Amino acid sequence: MKKKNINLLLIIIAVFLFVLWTSYSYWQFKKETKDYGKWQEIEIAEYESVDNYVIQGRLVINEEMGLTFTIPEGWEVERKDLDDFAQELNLISPDREESPDGYFIPKKGCIIGAFIRKYLQAEQEITRPFVIGKIITSQEIDTEMQRVVFVSKISSLETTLYRDKDIGVSIATEVPLENKIYQFSLLASQTEEERCRKEFDDFLQTISIK
Repeated sequence: MKKKNINLLLIIIAVFLFVLWTSYSYWQFKKETKDYGKWQEIEIAEYESVDNYVIQGRLVINEEMGLTFTIPEGWEVERKDLDDFAQELNLISPDREESPDGYFIPKKGCIIGAFIRKYLQAEQEITRPFVIGKIITSQEIDTEMQRVVFVSKISSLETTLYRDKDIGVSIATEVPLENKIYQFSLLASQTEEERCRKEFDDFLQTISIK
């Protein structure tokens, strides 16, 4: 009888501890996610439609966004849907060969991408324009992966997103302006990185943002 009472007591304690742990975990979850809806409301960005880019010869113009840039000579232009809501204008070198392994980095040649994200509130600390501006002004730079560059005389953040000695490199330059991020990216095969890097730097010099 005494053994049964001890077992019953242990079961009661175990149940109590389980309920206590579950309640604490739920409380922590509610605490951490109480502003989740608010965060979503602020962070969600709208991508500028690629239909708003007008091509005149080698000049690309988006009047609404105050953006113009020049297509490298001989390169092709591709309007691309990244997913259900994101769109990107791709500039493709004439020698581009897609990777047979399905990598987003080409087997040969270069791809320069351009898109604009418009955020609902630029001054909130969790939005990308605010974060990038803070990194640039505070000099909180990961020197191995990032550097500050100037695009259309605007302080911008360049980040090496991916690098593989056998595949290639992915670089993104983000230009923060008010509630927008103007992003320009480079995808280059590992054998073409030096040439593509020069093409990309020359391309950035043609950009005007007003």
